[in-house]
Amino acid sequence: MNGANAPRGDVFYDIGDTEAAVRVYQEMLRTISQATGELPLIGVDGVYGKGTEEATRQLQAMCGLPVTGRVDRATWEAAAEKSLAIRERNTPPLGIKPFPCTAGFCIECGAHGNLVLLLQIVLEELSSVYEEFGDIPLTGTLDNRTMRAVRCFQKKNFLAENEEVNKETWDALARQYNFRIGVSE
Repeated sequence: MNGANAPRGDVFYDIGDTEAAVRVYQEMLRTISQATGELPLIGVDGVYGKGTEEATRQLQAMCGLPVTGRVDRATWEAAAEKSLAIRERNTPPLGIKPFPCTAGFCIECGAHGNLVLLLQIVLEELSSVYEEFGDIPLTGTLDNRTMRAVRCFQKKNFLAENEEVNKETWDALARQYNFRIGVSE
């Protein structure tokens, strides 16, 4: 759906054309149709047939372009712009990945800061499943109460019990937290 697949120069797509870019164009039209209902819903088969021609005419009219039923650069760009805007609007926001990607990084007992506060929020959410956690104070410091909950989580999940939160523990916490709040990975 980018310029790499767009028609070159004065190339037009018209009835009977079967280039690979026709399939990409049909996907753009289909995205617009499904999101807005303003275009007929067409199949994506890579063949520029009557359905694609009619959807193109309606797209051209909607965008104030000359209504020819053929795909020129302006028509392609209008379809690309509209379908990209729809996809961006319908894409879920990016997740935050606060745990550093540095190999061997861990959060040790006594550490403090926003990452520890986030750890405590995750543990607090999971405390309804792991009653042994008790209340987790949201202090931003990896204190003994928080560390006790971490060790309990590690034990219940067959992880190495230690005085730190490493990548393995963080990933297990994240998976369970995401599942608990209904977010897929």
